[in-house]
Amino acid sequence: MYRASPSDLSGDPVELAPRLLGGIFRVDDVAVRLTEVEAYCGLADPGSHAYQRLTPRTQIMAGRPGHIYVYFSYGMHHAVNVVAHDDGEVGAILLRAGEIVDGIEMARARRIELRLARTSRSTRTSDSQYSPSIPDTHLTRGPGNLAAALGLTRTDDGAPLNHDDHAGLLAPDSLDSDTRPRRYELWLPTHPASPDAYVSTGRTGVSGEGGDPGRYPWRFALTGEPTVSPYRPAAPKTRPRS
Repeated sequence: MYRASPSDLSGDPVELAPRLLGGIFRVDDVAVRLTEVEAYCGLADPGSHAYQRLTPRTQIMAGRPGHIYVYFSYGMHHAVNVVAHDDGEVGAILLRAGEIVDGIEMARARRIELRLARTSRSTRTSDSQYSPSIPDTHLTRGPGNLAAALGLTRTDDGAPLNHDDHAGLLAPDSLDSDTRPRRYELWLPTHPASPDAYVSTGRTGVSGEGGDPGRYPWRFALTGEPTVSPYRPAAPKTRPRS
């Protein structure tokens, strides 16, 4: 494997996304082997946050490739993307799932802490009586779980990958006891996954035209991987009853 450079992430996100499969994404002491990703192509992509226009939040998607875009989704969880696009274009690759290859206990502690925080106090009397069990294969299954296991929040948005000077990039995670600068790394496999080693489908949960699997089969997942999240199309909108 080799560390990804901005030039490695310069190009069409749809073509680059499968290159990330089998690669390693690391934040500090937790590393994940990527098994599922989705491509988003910016202004012309109806499934993208940057569709038709950029906002202060999505401006990072037009920035230099090789940074991360972290957003808060549905008021529940964070998700992390790698900025990737052609020169002068807009785009990013969503990291949807992976296998933890380093730091599994830290990842598990973060997931459990978050799950406990979301559990209503009315359903349990103490944390000791409610200790959720999370299988290893589910720790980073789905974009919200992956970001949580890595300790990522909006504070990390815009951070550079594989940057030797981390000045000012402080760890926001409550489980970290110090304020050491964070380390963000993306390693790409020397030999990319062959086309018969992964599947491409519509993007999970994307509504409207951008979720059309015929036009936008831009979700890529390694086959036979238990960490891959199931493909679910967006729920159809229903008309209110009169």
